[in-house]
Amino acid sequence: MRQIGLALFVIGLLVAVMCGAKLPADPDHAFPNTWPVFVVAWLVAVAGLVMWRRDLAASHQHHDDTTSHGQPGVQTFDALRLMDAMTSEIAVASAGTDAKDPAFLDRLDRLMQEHIEPFVDQRQRLIRQLGLQKASEVLVAVAVGERLINRSWSAAADGYPDEANASLAEAASAMGEAQSALTRAMQSI
Repeated sequence: MRQIGLALFVIGLLVAVMCGAKLPADPDHAFPNTWPVFVVAWLVAVAGLVMWRRDLAASHQHHDDTTSHGQPGVQTFDALRLMDAMTSEIAVASAGTDAKDPAFLDRLDRLMQEHIEPFVDQRQRLIRQLGLQKASEVLVAVAVGERLINRSWSAAADGYPDEANASLAEAASAMGEAQSALTRAMQSI
């Protein structure tokens, strides 16, 4: 259904553009004689776009409603669990590793790949679960923490361990704020 909708959209759009670009055959007329075809092609393009978007939304909904075992009806996204793991890993990284150590960069890379990216990848589900207002508070705090972790990584890579440690401490604080916002939001639903 998605391919049919996309094909209708593209074909309708192309035909509408070609019909709309035609000059009037008679200089006394303001519009070309292809305007009925233009209107029909435009309607076909809109219908194709609607079909395409509905199928896309249905497939996203189906994907969101399945567990890791493919059984419908159970939500797999556990935001609090991911946030707890993320904040504890940041605390360990900021306390347990010196920014001069080459393993510091590896630990930050692993933190980004294993904790922050999976959380951020679930932002649409988080918005649906919490609502835009509450989810945005959480996501903004996570974005600040992510930016500070990237800043810490850059400072450590450039040989500024004091800046790297300070940025990581700020990131831990930002993620703590995100965790508090998420906890408040989850309690209110």
